[in-house]
Parts: sequence; C-alpha cells; structure tokens
Amino acid sequence: MVKKWIGIITAVAVVLALVVALGIGCAAPAPATPTTPAKTTTPAKTTTPAAPAGPSYAWKITQPYPEGTYLYDAVEDFVAQLDKLSDGRMKVEHYPGTLLGDYSVQQESVVKGDLEMCWTWPNTRIHPKWDGKTVGFFIYNWGQQREAFDPKTGWVIKMMENVANESDLHLIGVGPGSATGVQSKNLYDPLNPVGQKVRVQPSAVFEKRMQVIGYNTVVMPMSEVASGMATGIIDGAAGCAHAEFITYGDAFNYWYAYLDRISGVWNFMNLDLWNSLSAEDQGIVTNAMSGVVERMYENHTAAIISDFNDDLLPFQKIISLDGNMWSTVAEKCRQESWVAAEAWVGKDIVDTIRANAVPLPWGLTIDEMNFLPGTDILTERWLIERQGEVMYGP
Repeated sequence: MVKKWIGIITAVAVVLALVVALGIGCAAPAPATPTTPAKTTTPAKTTTPAAPAGPSYAWKITQPYPEGTYLYDAVEDFVAQLDKLSDGRMKVEHYPGTLLGDYSVQQESVVKGDLEMCWTWPNTRIHPKWDGKTVGFFIYNWGQQREAFDPKTGWVIKMMENVANESDLHLIGVGPGSATGVQSKNLYDPLNPVGQKVRVQPSAVFEKRMQVIGYNTVVMPMSEVASGMATGIIDGAAGCAHAEFITYGDAFNYWYAYLDRISGVWNFMNLDLWNSLSAEDQGIVTNAMSGVVERMYENHTAAIISDFNDDLLPFQKIISLDGNMWSTVAEKCRQESWVAAEAWVGKDIVDTIRANAVPLPWGLTIDEMNFLPGTDILTERWLIERQGEVMYGP
C-alpha cells in the first residue's frame, strides 16, 4: 500500500515538474518594463537667410557737386533708400563732382548706357526740347515748384517724359535747385533795364526772355563772367542765384530777384535699363526718389535760400519785385518769349505750360507772393533786417 502511494506521489511530482517547465496552464509572465532610451539632443539646423526676392543690381550714379553740398547729400540719401527699399538688391556707388566728367559728359554717359544714373541739369545738346525747362514766368515760389515737379504727379515731369524717352533717358524725378535772377553792377529799374548788357546761358529760350525784359544779351562761359563785369564787357549776368553768388564774388552790387524761374536738378536713368526692370523694381526707384525729394524740400530749400545772408556780401543789395512788377514782366514774356519758344521746344510743350501756369499775382505784396512758404525768407521784414529797406529799384 505504501509503495502504491509512493508511486502516485512520484507521478504527480513528475507531472507538476513538466507543467512548470513547459508553462502549461500558467498565466503569461508579466511583460518586462520597457527601458526608456536615453534622450539625445538633435543639433539645431543652420538657418540660411532667404535670398532677396528678385535680381540684384550694381549701379553707378554721378552728380556734379562735391561732398558737403546739398545735392551730394541728396544722392547719398537716394542711394541709401534704394538699398533699404530693395532689401539690399540695389547697390549703387556714388561718384560726386567731376570724377566721371562734367555734368554734360555725365548725362551723355547715361544716354549711351556707360553709366546707369546721373542727377544733373538736362543738356540741350542731347535734345533741343530740354530747353522747355528754361521757359520762365510760369511759377514764382517754391510751393508752386514743389507741386509742378512732384516725382509722381507733377505736370512738368509728365510734360518732359517724352523728351527724356526720345533722349534714351528715363526721368526719375526733379529736386529743388535755386531761383533765377540777375546779378549786376548797376542800379536801375528792373522793368526797364534798357542798355544793360547781361551774360546769358547758351539757351535760345533763356536769351529771348532776357531780351523781352529789356536786356542786351551776351552769351559767354560762366568762367569769364566775373572778369567781364570787371572790365565792362558786360554789366551783369542772368542765372541761378545761389551757385553764382559764390562764383562771381564781389563782381556785382545788386541781385535783381526776378524769380523768373525756380530751377531744379534732374535725376535720370538709362532708358533701356529702366525698361528692363520689373514693375516692382521700377516702383522701388520711384518711391525712393519721392521720399528724397520730400526731404529735400523739408531740409534744403530753407537752408539754401537763407544762405543768401552768407553768400551775399554786406554791400550787395537785393532788388525785389512785388506782385504788380512781377506780373508786368511775366505778362510780356508770356506773350512774346513763349511764342518764340514754340520754334525751339515745340508748341506742345509751350501749350502745356500755358495750361498750367499760375495766375499772375496782380496786387500781391512780396509777402503775399510767399516765396518760400512757411519761412521768413525774402519777406519785407527779412529784407529790412538784412539791408535796412525793401528795394524795388533806384
């Protein structure tokens, strides 16, 4: 009996051993707890700056004034604005003064495409219709000039666009320059200067205007004007006041403020280059110019005209024209010199000037003519402070 139980127990033990060994009938073992792999730091990717949207350019621009002058500063401003508004795509190198030739050579280089841009005065050797800018007595103060020459909406800009295109140029815009008048040794009635010999620029339109006023005109280089006045070859010179006060020094005694023309400096780009630009890039150039011109009017005009005090010597006097005097001269020139100008610049340009010329300021005082709006320049008080009186002639 004992042997029987021993056999049974032995058999059961063997079966249990097999069950344990084979895992039969047992719950599945608990899965092992997964091991979290150690975190690794992914190196940050190097960020490549986005390429500028559009082509990049390397241009040159020139203008005839040296460092320290208002036009030099304006061109530097223009260069900086092109770089900024284009996100660095428009890089322009500025060549001031005569590094690339005088003003006429600079403009001819832009026409040929040897130079991309210049900021200077239009050259009638390139196209005779540029003399249209010289037709005078259609405005008499800086506010009117600012409106007429606005880079985007100005009627003078639109009037001269075809002339620019026919010259293989694109007119970007015009900045303020100076006012014109006559520097003379002699004192006389500005409405009756008969017998007075004045130097004029080699411009048929300019010469005719001075003749209509009553002057005897002499065409000569600017470099000979001071000696011409000293020797009596001429009595005076007609032209842009600010630049010529310095040039002529003490050769003259009186400045006749005809204000027959408020001049500007013209910014050109080669026409083929302009046409190759996208509409977006053309807009960048135009907007850059517009901003620079605004700053020129805000910062430059008051400074350049107030420099009269610095540039005119104490003994040199200003002869003013009030509204009636200006209108008398202007009406005569509008009737005679404008008609003559049609033969040189075309009836289309003169008709545009007729349609946009300001009304004659009959009855206005020189203060009401408001030469430089918002300032006290060439006003009665300013003139009295400077020279003790307002002078209208002898």
